[in-house]
Amino acid sequence: MRSTLRPTCPFFRLALNSADGTRKAYVLVPVHVIRAFEGQPYSPEVLGAQYDADVDQAALAADAPTFLWIDDSFGIPPIELPSTFSGVIVEQFVVTNNNWAQDLLELTARDITVLVHSHDPATLPTELAASAAGIVVNPGAATNQPDGQIIWTLGHNLSAQALAGRMHIGPVHTVAAQSGAELAPGDAQCLRAMQLLSDSNTDFRDVAAVLNLDPVIAVRALHMANSAAFGLSNRLDSLQSALTFLGTGRINTLLLTSLISSRQPDPDLLWFLLNRAETCRRLSGGGDAAYMAGLVSSLADETGTDPLSIAEQAGASQYIQSAFSTAGSGLGAVLRAVKAYELGDIARIRYAGLDPEAVASAYFESLPHTRIAITQLLAAGH
Repeated sequence: MRSTLRPTCPFFRLALNSADGTRKAYVLVPVHVIRAFEGQPYSPEVLGAQYDADVDQAALAADAPTFLWIDDSFGIPPIELPSTFSGVIVEQFVVTNNNWAQDLLELTARDITVLVHSHDPATLPTELAASAAGIVVNPGAATNQPDGQIIWTLGHNLSAQALAGRMHIGPVHTVAAQSGAELAPGDAQCLRAMQLLSDSNTDFRDVAAVLNLDPVIAVRALHMANSAAFGLSNRLDSLQSALTFLGTGRINTLLLTSLISSRQPDPDLLWFLLNRAETCRRLSGGGDAAYMAGLVSSLADETGTDPLSIAEQAGASQYIQSAFSTAGSGLGAVLRAVKAYELGDIARIRYAGLDPEAVASAYFESLPHTRIAITQLLAAGH
């Protein structure tokens, strides 16, 4: 797997959405850019970070092109960036100070979309405005700007309605609108099986008996176990043998992702939710409990259900339950920091007690792993 971005220059992965909520692109914004907007200092070594030209874009996005936010920390003109990106967002002062206007015209000729971030669009040079497909302005400067301009939200969750029809850069996904929604009828089997799996003495025959009541889950488990991705030489022909082969960790992942995808089969949403869990695992030192807490949180957010209730129904350990009941718990702090990263909110990450750059790096390191997991899960669903 090729590397994505150098760890010395961590990024937020936000979304460029139209007013109707349609995803237009992902935007990779350096962490220090948001810190600068919020008046926070950033280190000289981050300013000297260089971009890694060997980018595997498919590891960063599921269903949309990727834009890169360029400021003077990159130290190289945008024309030297690889063509793996569909677009760039360039700071007006960087273009002006480095005489990059011609570079932007050449990028446009290569079918790379160029957007310009300007604190005051009235000061935008004519030739720069002509080469740009759009202007990015801050929320505070948006009042007098025409509809259609992009609004840089600084990671805050501004609604499409509040932006009066303009496109905006913000969270990739947001919490479900419904609150206190009940789990669907078929979900009881998944939760009961997870509760059984929480007991190390549970016989897989008991788990198979529960899951056999849900043909969809049973078929997916069999398909997953027999998938070529796991390199089996002989096919498994019973649910019990499939569960024994998969093991508790994979079964729990399959069950929770089935609960999530049964409500929203969008692969991009599944990508987003699973990457939350994988990032929690990495920030917690690789523990399965952190991954499970991330999945429970994802299901709760997507359904509008109380995460502690889901954890209890699933028979999760007290350690996992503490992530949703104890504000100061280590696992709870990790989970809050990852959710704050998803919003592009540095202040919340720091309030949770974690380093924004460490969280951003863990998130990006998780993306390729998540892509592989989703490929396997989607294959198991057919």
